[in-house]
Formats: sequence, C-alpha cells, structure tokens
Amino acid sequence: MENSEEEIEVEEQEEIEEEIEEEIEDSAGGENKDSHQNNDNISKIDRLKNDINNVKINIEPKGEELNYNNINDNEGIDNDNNINEKFIHKNEEKSYIEELKKVIDDKEVYDLLESKRWENKRNGFIKLNTYLSSINYDKNKIKIILMFIFSKLNYFKETNFNIIKEGIQCIISIFEYINKNDKKNFCEKLYLSIIINGLYEKIADNKLKQIYLKLLEELENAYSYKEILDILYDILKDINKNNILKENLIYLKFLLDNRKILEDSIENINLQNMIKFACKLCNSNNLEIRENAINILCILYKYIGPNLKLFLNEIKNESNLKKIEKEFNKIDFKCNKFLFY
Repeated sequence: MENSEEEIEVEEQEEIEEEIEEEIEDSAGGENKDSHQNNDNISKIDRLKNDINNVKINIEPKGEELNYNNINDNEGIDNDNNINEKFIHKNEEKSYIEELKKVIDDKEVYDLLESKRWENKRNGFIKLNTYLSSINYDKNKIKIILMFIFSKLNYFKETNFNIIKEGIQCIISIFEYINKNDKKNFCEKLYLSIIINGLYEKIADNKLKQIYLKLLEELENAYSYKEILDILYDILKDINKNNILKENLIYLKFLLDNRKILEDSIENINLQNMIKFACKLCNSNNLEIRENAINILCILYKYIGPNLKLFLNEIKNESNLKKIEKEFNKIDFKCNKFLFY
C-alpha cells in the first residue's frame, strides 16, 4: 500500500535530520581544516535546517488555524530591537499565503507576486492594495497580511524601486486603517522593528525618501515616540555611511523638535545616551553631520538646560564647543525638571 503524503514528508524530515547529525559530526571532527571549509559546513547545516522547517510547514494539518494570536508582541525582537531571524524567515511565507487566501481569494494576486518579472510583482502589490481597504480586519489578519508583505519584499532587501514602492504603499494602507481603528490592539513592536531596520537606508534614496517619510508619519501615529526613538537610536549609533547617517539625523532632529513628542515621551527617553551620541557626532569630519548633531543638542537643551553641559567634555573641537555655547545662550530655558548626577 502506498504511503500517504504526510508519511512521505515525515520520512523526508527524518532523513534530513540524519544528514544534519552527520554534518555536525564532520564539522566537529574537522578542527584541523581551514576556516573556509568550516564556514561551508555551517552554511550547509543551516540550509538543511531550513529544509526541515519547510517540511514542518508542509505537514501542518489543513484547516488548522495558525496560532499567530498567541505570539507575544515582542517575540521576534531581541534585546537590541533587532529582528530575530530564528523567528522570522522566508520558510514561513507558505503559511502566510495559505492563511491569506482565506482573506483574499484571488489567485492572480499570488501568481503576480510569485512572478520573476518585476512588472508582474509591482502589479501584484497594486492589485493587493485594492483589497486592503475592504477587509474586515482583526489582529490576526493584520499580522498575516503584514508578514506576507514583508516576506515578498524580502524584508526590504528588494532592490527594484517599483516593487518596493508599491509594497510600502500597501503597508501604509494597513497602518492608515490601524490608526483610524484600534491602535492599542493592532500594533505590535515587531512590525515597527522590521520596518525601521529594513528601511532606514532608504531615507537616503531620493526615489524612495518621500514614500518612506509618509510611512513614518503613519508609524508616528501608531506607536509611542519612545518606541521609534529607541529603535532609531540603536540603528544610528552603528551607522558608518555619512549619507545615510545624515538623512536619519534630520529625521531624528524632526522627532525631537516636536514639542508634543517630547512632552509625552521625554521622561522615558534615555537622554544620557542621546546626548552622548550627539556629542560624539560633533567630532565628525562631515560638516552636515556636525551641524545636525549640534542642532539635536540645542533641542535637548531646551528641556534639560545647563545640566546638559556636563557631557560636552566629549567634544574635542574647541571651535565646535564655542559654537554650541553660543547657540545655548540663545535658548530661553524654562524647564529644570531633568537633572543628571
């Protein structure tokens, strides 16, 4: 009697697991091999593990609901607000598609997005967007649709401008709905982390800058400013490309210069880290970066006052220090709420 499809897939999984064990044994016994060979072994093991994930997804019983509602809001994000690839990987895409078909039953959408032609993928996102305004959303549907879009954009590693632009427009449509309805229940920090980590470099791309800023406006309405600032700061402190750093500093300056943002969130922001970061950038060789860093210090001075000067010893350039002091003297400081010891 022929084996059932599920039994065959389980057997395939067991065979793959045996291959992994053999690979691990080989790599453990090959300490004398060069590092290039070891890296090849590790990569192969990772590929095999991915194959197992595929099998596990394929044998999931049909009709069983995926338990996305049971996923913790912060699952998928590590302590540094980075995307946890153990949680998010392309192998989940099949599951997203199967669940999404229960919401949008249009085969053409999925066929277009699976196409290798960029025109078809672009049109797939355009067609997908026509459905987004008519969906009766719940938390689970939002998660499925957003994660599907992220996966089809390769978590924003997609390089074709036309494809990523229409994909971002779909995300904007979803957050427009979220902001008009139930922000508290629909927003998860995971989405914010994926978007900012995936798109922060695009702010330096003139073709995508405007639509990214439009998406950021929706995120500002959906999330607390502290959440945005925390993720943005963790990214900015490690950027070494001046053009990307400069554009993100302009956005950071905009966030900090919004009085409502600061009044709502300043007590929760790690001000010392933000000040030290700005002081460090005042030593940059790039004029625009220095100017933006000085502007950020001036914005913070409005709320912190003379106590901020305790951190200026990190600025090495005397002319920059004099310029900062001159700018501080122009500021009408009224708040003495934030003290550092």
